[in-house]
Amino acid sequence: KIQKCSRRLCPNSRASYIAMVVPVGGLAPTGTLGPPPEEVLRLLPALKATVVALTVMVIGEFIATYYQEAISELLTPLLGLIALRDASQTGQCILCLALLAGFNCISDITSLVLILSGERYIAGAKYFFSTECSGKVRVYDPTTQSMKVEVRELCSWQTVLGNSVLICALILEFLCCKWSIKAFRAYQADNLNAMDAMLGDAERMDRMDRMDRMGPGPTPMAEGEDRSRPPASAAQGFVPFSGQGQRLS
Repeated sequence: KIQKCSRRLCPNSRASYIAMVVPVGGLAPTGTLGPPPEEVLRLLPALKATVVALTVMVIGEFIATYYQEAISELLTPLLGLIALRDASQTGQCILCLALLAGFNCISDITSLVLILSGERYIAGAKYFFSTECSGKVRVYDPTTQSMKVEVRELCSWQTVLGNSVLICALILEFLCCKWSIKAFRAYQADNLNAMDAMLGDAERMDRMDRMDRMGPGPTPMAEGEDRSRPPASAAQGFVPFSGQGQRLS
C-alpha cells in the first residue's frame, strides 16, 4: 500500500511517498523444501511412469469422445509435469498432486457407476465391452419444439475403448495418489529428523558454553566410594605433626 506523505506530517522528508513492503511467504508446505530424501528419489521413476501412462489414457478418452472424463483427467499429467520436472522442486507440488489424483480417482469411480447403471454412454453393465447395444435417449424435436424419446445405437468401438481406458485411468490415479502421499510423508519425516539434529546440536553447544563459564569443577566420585571421607586432593593440603616434640638449645 502506498500512502502520500504531506509536508505537515513529514516536514523533513524530501520524498513524496512512503512505500510499505509486506513479506510474502512461500506456497509450499513446511518440510517439503530442499533436496529430496532417498525414499522420494526411489518413488520418482514410478511417479513419472504413472504420469506418462495417464497422458496416454487422456488421449484415449478424447478419441472415445469421453470428453468430461478426459478434461478432468488431463489436470493430473499437467501438474505431474510441473512437479516431477525438477527433483529439487518436487516437494512444493507433491501434496497438490496427491489431492488432485485422489479427486480424479473419486470422479472416475462416479463415472463408472453411472456407466454400469446405464445412465451414461451405454445401456447397462452387460454392454460394458459390447460394440452393439441400443437404448432410449432424449432428443430435441425442432418441429414440435419439445423433447422426445428415441431408440438409438449406443455401443461402438469408441465405448469399448472409453470404458477400458477409464478403468486403467482409475488404477493409475489411485497409484499416483498413493505414491504422492508416501513421498510427502518422506519429506515430512526428513524435515523432522533435520530439526531434531539441529536442536540436539544447539543443546550440546549451550551445555558446553555453560561449562566454560563455570570453570573446572570438582571431580565426580566413583561409584561405591565413601562420601564421608574427604577426597584425596583435599587431604594433600595440611598434614598435622604427630611425632615427638624436640627442643632446640
